[in-house]
Amino acid sequence: MSDQAMKKVEEHLRTTSRQLIKFDTEEEALQYLTDSFRAKFNCDLVARYSD
Repeated sequence: MSDQAMKKVEEHLRTTSRQLIKFDTEEEALQYLTDSFRAKFNCDLVARYSD
């Protein structure tokens, strides 16, 4: 990942993290993060890891 791309991701995470306090469950928070990344970054696939 390029430095510019990494900076965009870091900035998006800082902005997005402020929104996460309004969610009651981990599932809601993860869904919000997934949706926000798909909207912000032109992605064909956004996946999340689950144990």
